Amino acid sequence: MSKSTPFFIASAALAFFLTACVSPYYAPELSAKFAKQTLRVGICPDFPPLIFRQNGNIDGIEANLSQRIGKILGAEIIYVEKSWNDLIPSLEKGEFDVIMSGMTATKERSERVLFTKPYKRVGQMAIMCTSNIAKFSTVEKVLATRGKVGFLQGTTGETFVKASCKNAEKVPLQNAQEAESYLLNGKIDLFISDAPVIWVMSSSDLTPLCVPLTEEYLAWAVRKNDTRLASILDACLDKMKADSYLSEVESAWVPEFIRNAEAK
Repeated sequence: MSKSTPFFIASAALAFFLTACVSPYYAPELSAKFAKQTLRVGICPDFPPLIFRQNGNIDGIEANLSQRIGKILGAEIIYVEKSWNDLIPSLEKGEFDVIMSGMTATKERSERVLFTKPYKRVGQMAIMCTSNIAKFSTVEKVLATRGKVGFLQGTTGETFVKASCKNAEKVPLQNAQEAESYLLNGKIDLFISDAPVIWVMSSSDLTPLCVPLTEEYLAWAVRKNDTRLASILDACLDKMKADSYLSEVESAWVPEFIRNAEAK
């Protein structure tokens, strides 16, 4: 036995161990294109069920999808937390590689970032006290209301309410918790926001109009000139669709009554 034999045996054993431990979702061809050991993901973790902090951990739909992308690429996912309004400026400065934080792909944002393929269709939705269901049972009734309609400042919900609820008294709000309180205490008649916000707010006391008021799409954002990363993330999304992981994540986080309404 030569002096190099023990090293060869150890190396072979290590190689076998590493191969055996590779994620079954790993895609060597995509990993080679990515050619990095980490993927820095910009998040604002205050948007359940898309991305939020739970028991000290980052959780939600975007967390599940980003971790699966890490397995596909063989890369460590590093979360970089920012306020919502700082996400795009921080991406432009190179502080992270991609925004995965429940961001709707809009024309205005597309002027500053490059969006990947969308991973879910969403839209603005209205929610009301259950006792008001008959009063706001159709999209037409929601749009024609002269009542008080709440929205979150700085969101696509604000844009929609100001443009479409022309007769309503418009009430700006800071967060979903404030909106819930305003609804239950009769300070507003309706609250309109992104569908994921409405999913979480739904309860026996608060009922959504399950018909979306707009057609919008959630996608991931990279720097405007980073077409290479965008194409890699698109391929990861295609893989997650093909192996049903995307639908599994949706089933885990999106309420069943919403999924049933969307399927009709």
